[in-house]
Amino acid sequence: MTGSQFARWARRKRAAQGTPAAATVHPDTPPPALPAIEEITALTDIRGFLHPGVSAELRKAALRRAWLVDPAVRDFAGPARDYDFDWTRAEGLPAGGPITPPPTVDAHQVRVSDATEKEAGDA
Repeated sequence: MTGSQFARWARRKRAAQGTPAAATVHPDTPPPALPAIEEITALTDIRGFLHPGVSAELRKAALRRAWLVDPAVRDFAGPARDYDFDWTRAEGLPAGGPITPPPTVDAHQVRVSDATEKEAGDA
């Protein structure tokens, strides 16, 4: 039911804007001439692979190839980079290594242990 409500809303919105309805592609129409998967570059128009008459395997192969050859897509690092880190290893953390205490903490521990040993020696 929600699909029909959305379709009705979209039709009414297009009518209010004076925009013609988008042309639908029937599965009976033959797909356009497609380039070989190996010939796909970053500038190749791959919309023909999205035609309903194209097999799912061929469509996936074309999309995969288009994404791999386009450096803008392949090398994209989005705002969700926090999930790229390997949180199970210290070397995989954003800081690049295990968390160590700063030198001031180490110096404080030495002073405390020296004072404790001195008190133990005086007793």
